[in-house]
Formats: sequence, C-alpha cells, structure tokens
Amino acid sequence: MQLAPSRTRFTPAEGYRISVGMWRSVPRVKAARLRLGDQFFERLMLAVTEVNGCSVCSWGHAKASLEAGLSAAEIHELLGGDSSGVPEAEGPAVLFAQHYAESRGEPSESAAQRLVTEYGVERAADITAAVRMIMWGNAYGIPLSGLLARLRGEPFPGSTALYEVGMLLSAPWVLLAAATASALGRP
Repeated sequence: MQLAPSRTRFTPAEGYRISVGMWRSVPRVKAARLRLGDQFFERLMLAVTEVNGCSVCSWGHAKASLEAGLSAAEIHELLGGDSSGVPEAEGPAVLFAQHYAESRGEPSESAAQRLVTEYGVERAADITAAVRMIMWGNAYGIPLSGLLARLRGEPFPGSTALYEVGMLLSAPWVLLAAATASALGRP
C-alpha cells in the first residue's frame, strides 16, 4: 500500500478535543450507521478523510465503500474532493462533513443549525456522530500513515518521527482522559 503524504497534522490538544467528541458519539454511532445506511455513512467517511488527507483512512474507507456498493468512480471523485456525484438528499450532509473537517472539528453554529434544519435533530445527530468518529480516526491515522511511510524510508514532508510516535504513544492516555471528561460532561 503506497501512502500519500497527509495534508493535515493535528496537535495533541486537538487530538484530545476530537477524542472527547468521539467518546460523546460512541453510544450513537453503531445505530447511526444502520439508520443512515452503509453508502451514506461511507460517503461521510470519505468526505472528511479527503479534507484531512489521512492515507490509512483513505485506503480503509475506499475498501469499505466498495463493499458498501459505491462505485470506484464515486470513491475516486470523493477522495478527489468532488462531491458532484453524491445523491442530492445526502449533499448537505457531505458538505457539512467537509466543513467539519476544514474547521478542524469546530463547525460554525450556522452549519450545525443548517444540518438540523435539513435533516431534523435525530438524523443530524447521527451524521455528526459519524463525522466525529472519522475525525478521531484521521487525528491518529495521520501520524500512523507518516510512521508507516517513514519505516519504508519515505518520510512525509513536514512530519517528524517525534510527532508520529508521540501522537501514537499518547493516544491511550488521551483516550482515557477524553473518556473521563466525556463521562463527566466536561470539555
């Protein structure tokens, strides 16, 4: 598997904040995937992953998207930033997912409200849960992608071994702290 350099690097503080959001979504995400359907769910995964440029997640979700029934052409388009082939009913959610990633997990109030207006409170919460999960995957998949490339002798430009190893080694501690904060309703 050839990995392209990631476009995004998350700070440890962002990794923590994204992890808190992920934990808040855990109770909902499995049912959300069932309610949204595999294809819609994977379109959200691909949209976020394309913005963040996570190579490991791109590879994994391209495979999952094929298994869900998306065409290779649509997957290629989404991983190229082109959402023109997305079903009309899913378009606003895919645009929200892209905005969520572009804002590094801090979408504008107006974007979040538009999602609710478009889909209703419950479906918007399902979409947000899916997006939070892939943001977490990207936050830690990016340093993993960089480390795998480094081990092959092809380090990513702008990445360092300290960043890659540090983020990956901190992940269990960040997850524990974020789970605690989430359970206590703290940021």
